[in-house]
Amino acid sequence: MNGRAYLLTFSAGGEMLARVFTTETSYTPDDATWTKLKGRRVDAVLASASFDQNNVVPGSGPFVAPAVAFTVAP
Repeated sequence: MNGRAYLLTFSAGGEMLARVFTTETSYTPDDATWTKLKGRRVDAVLASASFDQNNVVPGSGPFVAPAVAFTVAP
């Protein structure tokens, strides 16, 4: 892995619902993940870091943003 990467974590009530590791700056959940999120108050946390040959580059993270809460309509 080389370059910037992101870890997006979805949880609800302390239960981990999904984790996504990606180099993309956008993410659309698949049907199975939407099913897990529907009708729940979800907390999303985004972390990022830069990598060089699978190692985090010193000083480049991981940086973790504050959780964002939202509800996915059923």
